[in-house]
Amino acid sequence: MPHPPVGHSNHAVIEFLISVLPDRKLSSGPSTQTRKYQWYRADYDSMQEYLLNIDWFAMISTHPSALSAWTAFVHTIQETVHLFVPSHLVSGNPNRSLLLGKPRRPHDLRKLETKQRHLWKMLQLTPYDPLLRSKYRECIFKYRQLLQQHEARIEEHIITSDNLGMFYPFVNKRVANRSGIVFDSSGVALTDDVDKANTFNRYFSSVGVTDNNTTPRCESVTLSSKLDTIVIDKLDVMHAINKLKCKTSCGPDGLPPILFKRLGTASVNH
Repeated sequence: MPHPPVGHSNHAVIEFLISVLPDRKLSSGPSTQTRKYQWYRADYDSMQEYLLNIDWFAMISTHPSALSAWTAFVHTIQETVHLFVPSHLVSGNPNRSLLLGKPRRPHDLRKLETKQRHLWKMLQLTPYDPLLRSKYRECIFKYRQLLQQHEARIEEHIITSDNLGMFYPFVNKRVANRSGIVFDSSGVALTDDVDKANTFNRYFSSVGVTDNNTTPRCESVTLSSKLDTIVIDKLDVMHAINKLKCKTSCGPDGLPPILFKRLGTASVNH
């Protein structure tokens, strides 16, 4: 006998069983360490000088194929990164703070938060102690001062990063009403969620196209010319680098876009 659907959905229901062994602790596996680079604190000027002293023509002559030349180039850049980019080892998942939500505050700030809570509890027991009240006010003053410095560093980091992906979420957190006002076809502002949903539904239905169940035919195209060679100059490479977003997320080669944008012409001239 089939089981009834969940809620008001008309979808089929899948029944499955989970077998759990009792009195057995699950192991999280061996802890791994990942090297995390601080790209915004890198010495890009020294990296440029270091790259200028490399004999790139000798590297190309000893690696004639494109794949071997690219491998040697990436290896050289990674050695340069290891020399001039600060890094530290992170145990476990390096993005754990991002997965948990808000990143952790600095140690000195969290230490003052703990001290502040401790003094507040003691002050509730002895509210007329002048020495304790003085210590509490001094702790509050230091906490607010460090908090302002911490927020100023975050804002400066967002401005200097030149990354819109960091700027817009930072601004949206400070916007009280993130959703705009929805108007119907007659220009009346809607406040009910059902009316908003129906308005969006009518709009998307009006701009959509009904499928006619006809698949277009694609005729075979005969190629009259072939691409034998391609020429890429420095301006093309610089144009492609300038279009990159200034992010620190690395690709398969372990090199982020911010590295090429900060190096500028040093990575193009060679």
